[in-house]
Amino acid sequence: SIPPLLKLAGELSLSVKSVKYTRGSFLCPGGQPFPHRSFSEEVSVLDGHFTQLGLNSVAYLMGNDDETKKWHVYAASAQDSSNCNNNVYTLEMCMTGLDREKAAVFYKDEADKTG
Repeated sequence: SIPPLLKLAGELSLSVKSVKYTRGSFLCPGGQPFPHRSFSEEVSVLDGHFTQLGLNSVAYLMGNDDETKKWHVYAASAQDSSNCNNNVYTLEMCMTGLDREKAAVFYKDEADKTG
């Protein structure tokens, strides 16, 4: 989903100056498709897109070692993104409150044994 967004930004003559990606822990990380099997995979894919744009990234895992639920945070930004003379446009995508039928593409049930 990142390449189409970057393409659209380019078509609108918009440059990406800052990116943030956050998520909670998955209940079954091994059941997730690439690159969501681990946070390090996600960071690698995100860096593959955003470091090419000259952004510097950081990634954090928030929570205690003894907690099963943790918060994963990725942020990338341009070295100097403080130019206040330009308009700022923000795109935020949240995967909450989705229609059950349409959200079905994002999960498998126990009976689904396909890859």
